[in-house]
Amino acid sequence: MKKIVRLREVLSSDVRSRRNAEAVRNEVVNAECTEVCIDLEGVVFMSRSFTDELLNIVERTEGKKVEIVNAAGDAKAMIDAVSASRKKKRVLNDEESHIIVLRDMQSLEKFFATI
Repeated sequence: MKKIVRLREVLSSDVRSRRNAEAVRNEVVNAECTEVCIDLEGVVFMSRSFTDELLNIVERTEGKKVEIVNAAGDAKAMIDAVSASRKKKRVLNDEESHIIVLRDMQSLEKFFATI
């Protein structure tokens, strides 16, 4: 048996917050079966942060096979974009980073005047 979690019914057709993923996670974890479909039918927008959390649920829920179905339009584009960015290694160049100590509003104003 497979559980279907309809995102539009659980949350909305427009999902903008990383915190919303907790409701989806609860649905997946509390499912009494080992297969769960997260159905995105009717979902028109998902923020990048929510999509990242959604993919964490799919990839990291132990003991269950979780898949996303019926992604279309902007929701599908966001899943594709976040998935692609997860495959790239992040490289931070320390040479470009500088720590600036600002002790008051006047020093902050002077700093902003330089950028």
